Amino acid sequence: MPVPAAGEVLVKCMAAPINPSDTGFMKGFYSEHGLFDIKYPSAPGWEGAGVVVKSGGGLLGWRVMGQRVAFTRRVHNDTEMIAGGCYQQYVLAEAMNCIPLPDNISFDNGSMFFVNPITAIGLVEQI
Repeated sequence: MPVPAAGEVLVKCMAAPINPSDTGFMKGFYSEHGLFDIKYPSAPGWEGAGVVVKSGGGLLGWRVMGQRVAFTRRVHNDTEMIAGGCYQQYVLAEAMNCIPLPDNISFDNGSMFFVNPITAIGLVEQI
């Protein structure tokens, strides 16, 4: 079971979409092109939705404790990706990257809050 550090939370993931970035991850695109140094074993999944079950401390972690949230996986830094992606049952996330979900938003819809909208904006801007 991952243990959250200060500023992090542990989320029980209830839904995670498949994005083109996830298929690229699974095919080794990021490692092959030197974008991230991925430490294996590693689970894919850039974004998801679930329930915050543990806080590593801090105001933001306390704010989302026990709540339904949309979140992105924790990335250690710009060059090294940590092992845990949103396709795991329990995922570490930065508390500041957790957005509380209203009760009328399903986990499935909430799981697409971050990456998919950015992809759609990028496609529209390219046209």
